[in-house]
Amino acid sequence: MWNFRCWLALVIAILSSFCAVNANALQGHSEVVPCSTNAECLRMGLPLLKPTRRYSRNRALRPRQSNLPTVYTGAIKILDANSNPLGYVSRTLNAYNAYDITTDFNNALVVSFGPSDNGPVLFTASAGTRTGSFSYYGAQFNGQAANANMGTTGRTALTTYATLVGATAEVKGKAQNQVTSRNPNGNGAVETDIFLYDPSTTQITAKWTNTDGTLKDTVFYLGQNGYGLGLISETNYAAFKANYNVANAQQVTYYLVPPPAN
Repeated sequence: MWNFRCWLALVIAILSSFCAVNANALQGHSEVVPCSTNAECLRMGLPLLKPTRRYSRNRALRPRQSNLPTVYTGAIKILDANSNPLGYVSRTLNAYNAYDITTDFNNALVVSFGPSDNGPVLFTASAGTRTGSFSYYGAQFNGQAANANMGTTGRTALTTYATLVGATAEVKGKAQNQVTSRNPNGNGAVETDIFLYDPSTTQITAKWTNTDGTLKDTVFYLGQNGYGLGLISETNYAAFKANYNVANAQQVTYYLVPPPAN
């Protein structure tokens, strides 16, 4: 018969053997399958992983640059010589098929264009505000393309102005005969790439390309009795205003504003 001491010694021996086996199993398991994340380490009761650098200093990620071109879109606000607002370039042509002014912001023409850092650019009228197939906001010279020069002297100086019209084709450089809203037969001496934009002030200006390729500064005017909106060399403006007194023209400036919601 076993006494109590024998039974106790046997139980202690069995428990010691079981603990040794489990310790060896855990040690072997940690060597085969180490934790790969801190979450696994916590579950297994192991030390947390040491921090490591995922990218070298020379391979750090850099901010991505957008390849999308800059496009400005808006309505054209018209101010008088004292910077008082008069209205907007209207999307509706006047009775002489020229662009004119409107005081209804919801009826303003909406144009889109790119930066003019490298020279005058094209103004494209939005599909919802253009008239028919006249996709571009251009200027038609008062005369033939062969003589379409601004800033001239002599008796022709007062007639060297251009009316702002709708154009069906882009014209880079000097005037070409194209279909316009005023001349649907295609003999309108028109230029389209004439506009400059200053994003710091939102002001729009224009330069005309003479037949010899030189660029001439111009000013915008607003005329009455169908003359509508146009541009002319500032040196010829006084003579134009005096000769075409029926137009009762006034010099104006253009600024880009956000388009109407409609």
